[in-house]
Amino acid sequence: MFCIISTGIEWIMTKVILKSNSNGGNVEVRVCLPIPDPIPINKVSLSRGDIREPVSKLLLQIKGLLEEQKNSLVSGKRHRSCQ
Repeated sequence: MFCIISTGIEWIMTKVILKSNSNGGNVEVRVCLPIPDPIPINKVSLSRGDIREPVSKLLLQIKGLLEEQKNSLVSGKRHRSCQ
């Protein structure tokens, strides 16, 4: 399972891995790299150019994680994109 933690400016993707099938089992949380560039929404005056590249990079990373999740469900294998 992937989780997104955000302040609106900074975004961190994590992967949560259950270590056992029981409800009381341990979990491992890994940070997915690279961490996307901050989105400068706190600027006084924003232009399309200010947010286009950071948002584009963020969406590409989210897309990659979703594709990885889909592929792991199909193949039954876990990938190591997160450290």
